[in-house]
Amino acid sequence: MFKKRLVAVTAMVLALIMVPAKPASAASVVSGAAITVKSANDIKESSYTPVNAKKLTSSYKKKLKKQRKNTIKVTKGNYKTRVKKEQNALIDITWQQLKANSQVKISEKSFDLMCRVVQCEAGNVKYSTKEMTAEVIVNRARSYKKSSDQVNKALTAKHQFSVVRMSRIHTNDINGETVNACKDALLKNSHPKNLKYFRAGYYFSWAKPYKHSDGTYFSLA
Repeated sequence: MFKKRLVAVTAMVLALIMVPAKPASAASVVSGAAITVKSANDIKESSYTPVNAKKLTSSYKKKLKKQRKNTIKVTKGNYKTRVKKEQNALIDITWQQLKANSQVKISEKSFDLMCRVVQCEAGNVKYSTKEMTAEVIVNRARSYKKSSDQVNKALTAKHQFSVVRMSRIHTNDINGETVNACKDALLKNSHPKNLKYFRAGYYFSWAKPYKHSDGTYFSLA
């Protein structure tokens, strides 16, 4: 009887030894502490260097000029197609990189709305004016720290960007230059972070004048 039990136990031990070890997971444990191994995508998403909108390189200006000719049609029914074209228009960066490195939280939907608002508010003007308009949106979005989509909160807040509730927001075409003006504002402030107001024609009397460009007057809080 004892011999039979000994044989059975020996067989069980051998079976355990022969069980293949599980492959190592993405997290390795060293001295009891878990170390998360970053994926290639994580590294790629943190490698982009934002541009300074006030000191653009000649190569970047050429790319913007090309994107200015890239018209993106806007209708109520072409959202999916439009978003794809907006993302394809981004210069030197992917949508995933932009979202990961944005100063404020944003979604595909709010980025699309941001591009349309900037195009409507600033008009068919030079890049620098559109970029400052976009920075106003970013600076206001900072106030909504608890929101999962700060840009959407800023754009749809009451008594802020009235064009959001106008019909032309659904019909006014945008271009690739506008898309990149928004992208650059989301990634880096080239102007003061208290740049929060703009209007056509003249400065607000209750705010600090900052700069006027293409008929739009920008003010500081």
